[in-house]
This record gives sequence, C-alpha cells and structure tokens, in this order.
Amino acid sequence: MANLAVWLMALVGPAAKKILVALGIGLVSYAGYSAIADQVRSAVIAQWGSIPASAVAILSIAGVGEALGIVLGAVATRSAIMAVERYAKLSS
Repeated sequence: MANLAVWLMALVGPAAKKILVALGIGLVSYAGYSAIADQVRSAVIAQWGSIPASAVAILSIAGVGEALGIVLGAVATRSAIMAVERYAKLSS
C-alpha cells in the first residue's frame, strides 16, 4: 500500500506543479491581452464620440456600430486564444 502511495505522489506531483505554473502564466498573459483589448475599445469609443451627430446617424444606419462591435469582439477572442496558446506551449 505504501508503494502505491509513493507511486501516485511521484506521478501526480510533477503534473500538478506544471499545471499550476502554466495556469499562473496563462492568467498573466490573458490579463495583459485583455488590458490591451480594453484600451483599443476605449480608444474606439472615444473617437466614435468625437464624430458629428449627423455623421454618426448615417454611420449607424449603415451598421458601422455593429461592425465595430464584431471587430472588437474578434480582438478580445484573439487575445483569449493567444493566452491559451501560450499556456499550451508552457505546459508542454
């Protein structure tokens, strides 16, 4: 029974350490990418607010606001994918 416990600890110990280290680095990477995506979103919203009202009305009819939402969603998704890819590389 003692040999089984030693074997299980030898098996699980290094894997748990790798997982915890990779999760920490993945979390930091995601936080960095998320901060950049938030800055991009804030800059786009600030510039959208500086456009004259008549131009905003025309752009809204054309669907530019929805297009910007799609692009910003893609930026956020890409940042999440980059964090997961980095996590996968570090855990190997």
